[in-house]
Formats: sequence, structure tokens, C-alpha cells
Amino acid sequence: KQERAAAILYLRQHQSMSDNYALGLVGALLGGLIGAIPWALVSSRGWFVAWLGYVIAVAASKGYDLMKVKVSMKKIWFVAIAVIVGVFAGQLMSDMIVIALEPEMEGLFSVAMAYIFENFGEYLALNAVNLILGLVFAALGAFNVLKQIKQETTQIEEMKMKIPEGTDI
Repeated sequence: KQERAAAILYLRQHQSMSDNYALGLVGALLGGLIGAIPWALVSSRGWFVAWLGYVIAVAASKGYDLMKVKVSMKKIWFVAIAVIVGVFAGQLMSDMIVIALEPEMEGLFSVAMAYIFENFGEYLALNAVNLILGLVFAALGAFNVLKQIKQETTQIEEMKMKIPEGTDI
């Protein structure tokens, strides 16, 4: 009986959340971009660290949650998309740091950004391996976060099944 009461309480909180999944996607993307900052700083030193993919995924998941959107399988997709965007943004920021620190760039990030965007096709060709490696490392780091989201959505569905039909939630 206590378990059913806890399930009803949890489901009431879940029901009160927004169905605006676009808002959840925006939150996940913003969180992923914030989580990409450590990636950029570490990557600019020439390192890849899988747990930074975890940081991007945690930040993306938190961004989704801060938007107070219902947890569903969409959250897994949104966080995965945010991790991919975060890796690309982190790598781009990393390369802008490296380019801006070249003596002829005089530390100007705007010049570095303009240089990359003017030569974007060449930039992608030269950095394809780094981007692919970054995505692989990020996937390894993000796996547990995505697994936790899956467990949460499964738990919600199981709780719904425990509540008799017609019960006011």
C-alpha cells in the first residue's frame, strides 16, 4: 500500500510537468554546450578524455530537467543529440583556442573563428579523425547517463502499471 502511494505521488509530480518537448530539447542543447566547455579546454591541450563525454551528457540531462519537461524516451534522443552537438562545439572551441593562441592571431578569438568558418570545408576534412575520435570517446562517457534515463522511463511505465485503472492521479 505504501509503495502504491509513493508511485501515485511520483506520477502526480510527473504529470504536472510540461509536454513541451521542444523546450526539453532546447534545455538539453544548452546544457550540452555548457558541458562542452571543459571538453574545449582539455582538447585544446591535445587530450581526449572519455569522462568529459559524461560531463556533456550530465549537463545535457540536467538542462532537460531544468526545463521541467516530462521524462520519456525522447529525453534519451535529445541528450544524445546534445552530446553530438556538444562534442562538435567543444572541438570547434578547442581549435579556436589553439588558433587564437598562435602569435600571428594575437589572441583574438574572433579572428580565429572567422578563419575557421572561412575555411570550414578544409577544417572538417583536416579534423574529421579528431571529431570521430571525440564522438567515440563521448559515446563511451555518455553511455551511463543514457542508461540511467532509460531506467527512469522504464520505472515510470512500471509505476503506471501498478496503479489500478480509474485511480485519480
